[in-house]
Amino acid sequence: SEYGRVIDRHGGLDDIDSGELRVIHPQSFVDDPTRIFRGARLAARLGFAFADDTEGLIPRALSAIDHVSGERIRTELRLILVESSASDALMALDDYGALAAIHPALRATDTLDSDLLAIHDEPPSDLETAAWCAWLCRLDPSEIRDISVRLAFSAALAGAVNATAALVHNPADLARKKPSAIYHRLHSLPEPAIIAAGRVLGGKYAKNVEKYLNTWRYYKTVTTGEA
Repeated sequence: SEYGRVIDRHGGLDDIDSGELRVIHPQSFVDDPTRIFRGARLAARLGFAFADDTEGLIPRALSAIDHVSGERIRTELRLILVESSASDALMALDDYGALAAIHPALRATDTLDSDLLAIHDEPPSDLETAAWCAWLCRLDPSEIRDISVRLAFSAALAGAVNATAALVHNPADLARKKPSAIYHRLHSLPEPAIIAAGRVLGGKYAKNVEKYLNTWRYYKTVTTGEA
């Protein structure tokens, strides 16, 4: 009986056994550069790697990334960011030169692994936005602005990333002792930005953010008229 027989014309079973991802023709990445990003995501998720001959095809496809819309690239990066293996995929893409091909300022930061781990360890309700914030918050404001334009961020996403960056670059704002001061600084900011900043900074900053999210933001001002 032929039932259940695997027809494998491209050696896929051998690649699975060896933990390799391989394109089936040399123009694959040039035809669609987003395959580089999907491949990196799958490799990181499965613990695989591009086969040597496939990885060797990436450099000549990088220039084609410039012709891919920001929306399509953002979608691929979003799918990476919501996975627990996001830092591995992004670091691989950085090594390939694929992030710099999107924008010269886009990179795997020195703290990428710990920053994203802090988000994925206890995923917030808006994991995607928090992960974007954790990844990009270490960059300079001008770099964030340019990347936001290239990737066609929504106003809400750009605002969240910028808010996180402002907190991370000025951590003293989260070290104030008075709950009212923390409330004043955070109450108008999107929750994913607050969560990301607290977890990226850690320590006393994270504790104050947790107190704000769990208690302080619910405080109400009461006027008694008493002197």
